[in-house]
Amino acid sequence: MASHPPAPVQSDEENSNQSLQAKINQMTKRAVADPKSAFVSDIWPMLQGEYEIMKKRLMEFCENTLKDKGIACQVTGRTKAVDSIKASLDRREKALEQEHFKNLSEIFNEIHDLVGVRIILEYPDDKHKAVQFIEKTFREERKPTFFRSDREVGKYWKTVFGAYETVNYRLSLEDDKCETLSQFYGVLFEIQLTTIAEHLYNKFAHPLLYKDSGGTLSRQDEMVIDMSHGISLCYSLCLMYMKEKLGKSSGKIKHKDDLVAATALFQESLTKRASFDNFINPKGLTTTALDIPPEAYKSAEDLREWIDGKINDILTEVRSTSQTIREAVLSKLPVAEGAAFDSHAEEHNARCHPDTRTELLSQIQNWANDSQAENIFWLNGMAGTGKSTISRTVAKSFADSGLLGASFFFKRVEGDRGKAARVFPTIASQLVCKFPTLAPCVRKAIDTDPAVPTKALGDQFENLIRQPLSCIQYATAVVIVIDALDECDGDNDVRNIISILARANTQPSGRLRVFITSRPELPIRLGFKDVRGRYQGLALHQVPEPIVEQDISTFLGYELARIRDGYNNQAAEGLQLPPGWPSKDTIR
Repeated sequence: MASHPPAPVQSDEENSNQSLQAKINQMTKRAVADPKSAFVSDIWPMLQGEYEIMKKRLMEFCENTLKDKGIACQVTGRTKAVDSIKASLDRREKALEQEHFKNLSEIFNEIHDLVGVRIILEYPDDKHKAVQFIEKTFREERKPTFFRSDREVGKYWKTVFGAYETVNYRLSLEDDKCETLSQFYGVLFEIQLTTIAEHLYNKFAHPLLYKDSGGTLSRQDEMVIDMSHGISLCYSLCLMYMKEKLGKSSGKIKHKDDLVAATALFQESLTKRASFDNFINPKGLTTTALDIPPEAYKSAEDLREWIDGKINDILTEVRSTSQTIREAVLSKLPVAEGAAFDSHAEEHNARCHPDTRTELLSQIQNWANDSQAENIFWLNGMAGTGKSTISRTVAKSFADSGLLGASFFFKRVEGDRGKAARVFPTIASQLVCKFPTLAPCVRKAIDTDPAVPTKALGDQFENLIRQPLSCIQYATAVVIVIDALDECDGDNDVRNIISILARANTQPSGRLRVFITSRPELPIRLGFKDVRGRYQGLALHQVPEPIVEQDISTFLGYELARIRDGYNNQAAEGLQLPPGWPSKDTIR
């Protein structure tokens, strides 16, 4: 780390009389080789105590002034931690497209939130007065940053109740105002203005969505996080109604008619902000959930109990409605029993040993995650080369990582598993189970044309798969695994399936990936020739011989060791095989 010249030594009396901005001005005159390192290791440790004092006094000033203005709120604050400062400096350098900060002044100008104060309004109708207080009391150093509710949140679930909504003000203290804070005139700080509803949601959601405190989130996790935002908004509306009873009324809502009007505005807001994928009606939910609290409820505890009951009503209605629609859709889709990779029919079939096919499996995984790759990966090989074993392994891997949408394992001699007419309805059925919000879209297609599950393959794919998938958003690829396509009845159907799937790369809402295995039979080769290279292909006989030999050796070693252990468990002592049997040379 570069060494930095020490700050000029001053007497205690000089230090105590200096304003914080004067100290900052003095320190920024220092010439340092590495301003960022100097700020983190030298400057900030010397000034952090002053900023702590500024934070406490600023919080007290805001709290007292807002209270005098009749604004019910909580005021919190923090000084920036060292790790957060480092991260902010790195981000700012990247945003400014420069290798490093030129001097310490640049850093003080860029890091505007070394002290941050958050004003949390208990009642949203006080927002206008709070904004006036901020604008009239402090000097605006930069335009406010508005964090809107329509921002993207999460990866798998399109939020219903919106993102965390707040406004960040970049400010400083003016000489002719806030006399009790004169020691901190000119120093930059940040005020964040939000409401109790947004604060409660953010307190729950922020560590999960942005700090990875709960690990990887599933689609269901993101739905619950979104629901917590709706719950907090309901809580805020209930507070508005109870404002008078809690002794904090500003005269805004004194009668039930006023609450009904406020509820209507809340419903309208939900309708504009929400995307319920058509199976939940925002107005229906709020009509049920936001009934007027009984007059007997006069305390916060009574209100909390009432809200808990209403929340349970909402969750029950959502689950019931979603389940009913999903069951109705699944009952109308004719599927091939046992075609999924994890069905009982496939349960005892082999998968790749963990130490074999590693390069091939990695290649397939990279293809699925590459946004620029072709949407079809065709793995072909002669009978007995392990295609289905690879398919089961690939399907399990994608299922574990959340990428698998559906799978179809053809078998000509087993029921409907050889019929082309069952492929897309079966895949659609699995997709509805994977993405419950597809159910209303599939139901709409079937209601419009009840015969669609038995129509031409192109119509089936368009109405049961492509269009429904376009109704939802998904941030990652959705992979469909189709094994042994050569066992599908009808050469023309085989070529048609390939043609239809090759066109799926026009899917507007996300990446649909299709992994196909088959023997290189003529109808399939012609089918892929028809799509003119719109696929990624690999023949198993093209895998380098040394890799194949190593995989065979690994597999034989594992199987023979398993046979040895089974024999030794029942053999008499002295007749058992040695631990090293068979040797690697013997296997080779």
